[in-house]
Amino acid sequence: MSQELTRRYPQPVPVSAATALHYRQYKNNTSVASSLGSIPDPVELLNIKADLEALLPLSERRARNLQRDLSNIKKNVRIRDLTQDEQRQLDQQAQYQKKQQQAQKQMLQIQQQTLQQTQQNHQEHPKKSGKSTSPTILEKLQIKQETTGN
Repeated sequence: MSQELTRRYPQPVPVSAATALHYRQYKNNTSVASSLGSIPDPVELLNIKADLEALLPLSERRARNLQRDLSNIKKNVRIRDLTQDEQRQLDQQAQYQKKQQQAQKQMLQIQQQTLQQTQQNHQEHPKKSGKSTSPTILEKLQIKQETTGN
């Protein structure tokens, strides 16, 4: 197997504490005035410069490798067409799902009609026992029925 096919990208290179500290400091500060007051000393600046110079070739090489790998993938990867059996199965699944959705809609409509009829009956003929069902209770019942799917 060629090395290009099994290339593993290196882990991030650790940098000096000064570089990491100042990167976080400047990343979190949005104000230019607050960041000017904390300029690193010359030794830290030299460490930061050395870190950045060491990272540059690694970053450039990684970018080239990623670009090369992307072009290889674009050239060599083909999208497989579905066979007739697979396409038929997908069509059947889609039809089944559509029928299920239609059945659920019909059930919901029947429940809503039943609830409306019940509400009308309660409004026209209140119970003689003194316990009447309020519209809010009926709405809660409808919401419960919709969420449980009954």
